[in-house]
Amino acid sequence: MNQCHQICFSTKYILLRLVAAACIFCIGFGMLYLLPPYSTGFVNGGSIGLILGFLVSEKWRRDAETEKTKLQEVATTDPLTRLGNRRLMESELFRRLAIHRRYGTPFSVLLIDVDHFKSINDTHGHDIGDRVLQALARTIPATLRDVDLLFRMGGEEFLAVLPDTPLNNAVIAANRIHESINGMVVASNDRLLSITVSQGLAEVQRHEEVESLLKRADKALYAAKRNGRNTFFMDLGQPDLDPVPGNITSSNESDRWPNQSVREVSQT
Repeated sequence: MNQCHQICFSTKYILLRLVAAACIFCIGFGMLYLLPPYSTGFVNGGSIGLILGFLVSEKWRRDAETEKTKLQEVATTDPLTRLGNRRLMESELFRRLAIHRRYGTPFSVLLIDVDHFKSINDTHGHDIGDRVLQALARTIPATLRDVDLLFRMGGEEFLAVLPDTPLNNAVIAANRIHESINGMVVASNDRLLSITVSQGLAEVQRHEEVESLLKRADKALYAAKRNGRNTFFMDLGQPDLDPVPGNITSSNESDRWPNQSVREVSQT
């Protein structure tokens, strides 16, 4: 929420409070003239004022709530892909970390990066690059579960948060993403572009912070990039071990990982 929006919202909030105060005044005004020897004209005037004051106050309240919701949507949604942005991603990671520390519930993250994305932008233009990102934002969710969350971190990077998922099950998700994207094409003028991604996996460890978790996923991602791209590596959570490659084979564990649509974290 930028400063201008905050000022506008604060101004409307103050005006809403003033209208509410006017309602209270109308109530007192009406009650005063309910007593004799005042005429019924005053009583009716106070009642009408009370009703109008209440209606105006209620409209202002609803308008203020609607505007607040819209500002929150703008602040947490990536405008290109309509996925949750980095701010919402960090909020979700901290929430998951708190659940993990309280109950010991595991969760894993998949850091997903488009291969040769700079070359795509330089050769075919940023509009084609945007089209690639939008296609991935539609394709990746279809491989994950309803409880999984997909975010755009920025640039050509996405992050999938997999609740209640240890590393061995995160491998299943990475395999499915690889299989769904491998061979995917995006139209560019008179040709089709083949799109691939590299992935880095990490499972949260005991006493770990969000920053450390993301660094380990990033380390695994760059291991995948150094080893030919179009693959994934995973960090095992042991400082003395380098990330290891995943198994890029078709998984037979669909019963454990049902093909449901992910809930895209957006405010649409």
